[in-house]
Amino acid sequence: RGGGLASGSVQGQGRPLSDGAYDEFEGLLRTITLGRKKIQECMGFALDYADCFGDVVELLEGSLLVKETPVNVKLARLYLVSDLLHNSSAPVRGATMYRTKLEECLPKVFDHLNATLRNPNLGRMTAGNLEDKVLDLLDVWCGWSIYPANFLHGLEASFLRRNADLESDHLAILKGVTGDGSSLDLEDLRRQARRCGVYFDAKASKGESEDALKLLKKIALVEVYERAKVMADSSQTDAPRGTALLAQCMASLLGPTATSPAGLPGGLPGGGA
Repeated sequence: RGGGLASGSVQGQGRPLSDGAYDEFEGLLRTITLGRKKIQECMGFALDYADCFGDVVELLEGSLLVKETPVNVKLARLYLVSDLLHNSSAPVRGATMYRTKLEECLPKVFDHLNATLRNPNLGRMTAGNLEDKVLDLLDVWCGWSIYPANFLHGLEASFLRRNADLESDHLAILKGVTGDGSSLDLEDLRRQARRCGVYFDAKASKGESEDALKLLKKIALVEVYERAKVMADSSQTDAPRGTALLAQCMASLLGPTATSPAGLPGGLPGGGA
């Protein structure tokens, strides 16, 4: 097995796929497109082999983490994730476990999608289309109440996060932390991260205090973004969305002297404060 799509981090549970079925699903994921028929073929396989949910999710996660995959293929595989979530209540043995296993890997998937979105070589129109499609999908998941709202908001904030957002100390100060993070409880932060959809790599450690401080900032960013999103969603006016909303709330956090990527004070259209 293997040697093709990248291996995922979700350990196989349930009945293992046979070598033939494993290769078949790997092939389906390779050739998937945004066409509905291709996604339905993958979905049909996943339901037929729902009692092999561990291997199915592992293969799907791995396919979503391949760096070189074209954006449209990433989106098609993400739509397959959505179909799996929607059909996780199907009266098929093992189907309910898709929701649980996907919850474990989605933070890593959306962290990877963030790297795709913020890749400087990605064209502006392609990046804008990717952002719109992913945000639309997350809105659908919120409507389904498939996961807690703060978990989905965490996935959204992680997807939208810009490279500079974690460089400032303002997010740590917002959580009442100054210094190098040596006093932080890394395991407690990891528990918080799991609840709010923030990815962390428990194996690749740069040092406990540095990892803890970075993770604290990621969690704080989710909290800032979530408050802004709730306010925007309840607004009667056309509120900003996605990257624009994140830029606005980060500019507010940094203060009136901050500038947006466009150089406008406060990060607001027209230079408003």
